[in-house]
This record gives sequence, structure tokens and C-alpha cells, in this order.
Amino acid sequence: MADQKLTPSAIPATVGIKEAKLMKKRAAVYARVSTGDQHPETQLYDLQTRARQRGFEVIREYTDVISGSKPKRPGLDRLLNDARRGQFDVVLVVALLACAKT
Repeated sequence: MADQKLTPSAIPATVGIKEAKLMKKRAAVYARVSTGDQHPETQLYDLQTRARQRGFEVIREYTDVISGSKPKRPGLDRLLNDARRGQFDVVLVVALLACAKT
């Protein structure tokens, strides 16, 4: 059942709604890079891998090639709009931490 998508007909009648949601969560992944010479594909690959490890079904990928300091990011804006509409259960992102030299 790991590769099977959960549609209403795929969920056995004896499984409750709560258990069905635990079986396969709908996930969105978001990747952002700052410049055109960078590529979000590496982040997307890592996020897809993590989603599979967690048993999530990735339903949509969102990407931006734009500085994180910009107030408008089209991919992030679409992700937030879809989140408000309940299109997915979880969001996966890569967190990059900068360490200052001492």
C-alpha cells in the first residue's frame, strides 16, 4: 500500500478518517534560491527524498529564484494561497543556517 494513492475508494471501510489521514499526508515542498546561476533542483530532490522517508505524498512543488529579502515571492505566495485553501497537510522546506566565524 506504500505506493498506492489514497483515494476514498482505496481506503478500506473499516479505517476511520483519522487513521486514513495518518496513512498518507499530502505534502507541498518549497525551494528558493537567490540568483539565476543557482538551481532549486537539489533542494527539491532532497525534499522529495525526505517526503518519501516520512510517507508523505508530494502533491505540489513551489519554487522561487529570488532574494529572500524581497517582499513578493511568487512561488511562496502561491504556496500560502494553496495552504489557506487546505490543499495539503504539511510543507517541507530546506533550512540553511549561516555560521559566523569567530
